[in-house]
Formats: sequence, C-alpha cells, structure tokens
Amino acid sequence: MSNPKEQSTGADAKYGYRFGCDGVMDVKEAGDTLGVCERTVWNYIEQNRFRHGNHPGGKKIICTRSLREYLSSLES
Repeated sequence: MSNPKEQSTGADAKYGYRFGCDGVMDVKEAGDTLGVCERTVWNYIEQNRFRHGNHPGGKKIICTRSLREYLSSLES
C-alpha cells in the first residue's frame, strides 16, 4: 500500500512528478539552456510553457524537468 504522504496532489499530480524533482534553474539559466534572451523566458513563463514558481527570496525559478520536456516537444 502506498504512503498517503507520497501521493501527488495539484500540479504535481497533473504533471506526474514533483516540482523541482530534477532541480530548478533561474531565468538566466533557462535562457541559456533554451538559447533565448531572458525576456523570451519571461514570455514563455506568462504562456505557461513549463512549470515555474517563486523561490522564498522572491526569485522566479523554473522546474528543470519541465523545461527539458518542453525542449523535447520542439523536435520536428
């Protein structure tokens, strides 16, 4: 029987993994990974192209796994 504390809820259940399970990155790192400027990353955040959240210090963070999944979706 699975532990109820380990069951995903909300967005984690929707995506099938915990936010940040493979780490997080800031907007600059995301831009470097995507090969775009930070303004473009902010546009993608507004469009919810990948999972994002706020660090307790107020800095925007991006879920590394969701960014990788987004990149995979771009393959033609």
